[in-house]
Amino acid sequence: MLKIYAVLLVLVIGFASFGAQFTVEEKTLDFQQLIGRIKSSYGPLQYKKDVMKIDIDQLQASYLRRIQESKNNEEFYYLINQFVAEFKDSHFGAQIPTTRNSLLPFFVELVQGKILVEGVNPDLMKAEDFSLKKGDEIVSIDGVSVNDLTKSFLPYVNAGSERTRKRIATWLITTRRAAAVPMVDGDTVITLNPYDKSAQRAVTFKWLHQGEEMPESLQLSLDRSTAFTATSFLQDMSVEKSIDNLVGDTPAERRFRCSGDTRIDIPEGATIISKKPFVSYYWSTPKGNIGYVRLPHYSPSDTTPWATSPYQAFFLRYERTIAILEKNTVGMIIDQDHNCGGSVDLVNQMVGLFMDKPFHPFYFRLVANKENYLEYKKLTAAIDPLASWFDSMTAVTNVVKDSWLKGERLTPFVTLDGIEWLQPNLIHYTKPVVMLIDEISGSGGDAFPAMMQGYGRAKLLGVTTMGAGGHVTQNAPLNYSQITVSMTRSMFFRPDGVPIENNGAVPDYPYEITVDDFMNGYRGLRDFYTGKLLGLVPDGPALR
Repeated sequence: MLKIYAVLLVLVIGFASFGAQFTVEEKTLDFQQLIGRIKSSYGPLQYKKDVMKIDIDQLQASYLRRIQESKNNEEFYYLINQFVAEFKDSHFGAQIPTTRNSLLPFFVELVQGKILVEGVNPDLMKAEDFSLKKGDEIVSIDGVSVNDLTKSFLPYVNAGSERTRKRIATWLITTRRAAAVPMVDGDTVITLNPYDKSAQRAVTFKWLHQGEEMPESLQLSLDRSTAFTATSFLQDMSVEKSIDNLVGDTPAERRFRCSGDTRIDIPEGATIISKKPFVSYYWSTPKGNIGYVRLPHYSPSDTTPWATSPYQAFFLRYERTIAILEKNTVGMIIDQDHNCGGSVDLVNQMVGLFMDKPFHPFYFRLVANKENYLEYKKLTAAIDPLASWFDSMTAVTNVVKDSWLKGERLTPFVTLDGIEWLQPNLIHYTKPVVMLIDEISGSGGDAFPAMMQGYGRAKLLGVTTMGAGGHVTQNAPLNYSQITVSMTRSMFFRPDGVPIENNGAVPDYPYEITVDDFMNGYRGLRDFYTGKLLGLVPDGPALR
């Protein structure tokens, strides 16, 4: 990638270059288009009102007035973003059609309530020119406390949990994507407490800018939505793009999101199974060998000559890894931190790697409208009547139709393809499992741990997941502004019947990442989960 040591482009800050200003009528029509789409197709709409006390009619009245009073395009754009963020839904997001960014040359992380320097952005500054150190605590920016600054970003962040919103808002301190939040310009003064306990000091940086001046439509592709069945329009359960839309994808902690790499120091003497495309290994403990597997997403995109699809290659690699760990370990750690979700079918298949009896896939309630009915009808018509799942897809199609004709908002509980029981994989793991979860794990990253916990196959360790509870589709851009909107089209549920939306998967063993973890290879976390897993391993001859 091209190294950037100065401003790449001379940009005019603000949105003057976006051309003619929209009229009040045009802004109103765009907003009404969005409202109509929400009322017709947004899956959790009634749930948000009943449980979260988020009332679309009240929001509509408030924001319509503000939109009609907005002075320019920029103000209008960000009102749309804030309106969508009001629904507190990680899948429901709006993106302004621009690629412009404002950047400081370093990254920060929220650790134990402190905002710490993670490191230099090597694309913006040489490491030898960077005066801050990892672990330095940011106190204020231009005299504004970082806590107040973070709070100012919260209205722009669409996320299913408050913890997730705060984490993402922290990243926005040094990474401002104009598609999501207003840009900034000029010099900025950073006040910090150094990690080495030396005196507080101030450092000045210049905001750098990237991206194109002219607007362009940033349609979000669903290139990872194809799965093992034909219901591709229903298969996207990823939060990868929704977070990228807010903060991009560059710093180390954020590169760990959706990545097969590990941030946890590998124990000395460990037997390495793989390092790419995901880290897996096992190591010796007093009770026998313990395995570790990194599980970053359920949306593979790499092609191989030995598999029919990226999904098959993904699954076969994990199946082989599970076979090795079943033979050589007494327990396993699944590291699902920062998991960005993906395919519904792949999540179900992965659960099958840990089950020894038939199990239910996770259940949805679909929006019961004509659009969903026609989509299901089209998919079902394309299936050979002799195919094993023709009847089950026909049944779901009829459920959607019947619910729509009755005027119901959502269908009863159904699976996406109508199949009620799944079989365990022939190769599967039978020993105790502890799974790492956090607030950046969402959608499929909510579903997999919730199923593993609900079916008694794993204990969860960490903090509650994001709470992104449904499948997501991309809508046509708003007619005048060309703002693109992704929207949740269903709700799905944990095995205990609780909606994933805004609830997520809850840890059995709570653990908050510490400053010591952040600075020292997460060894404290490793010791903690090792102890919890060994507590689940029965006494007996150690497997080495």
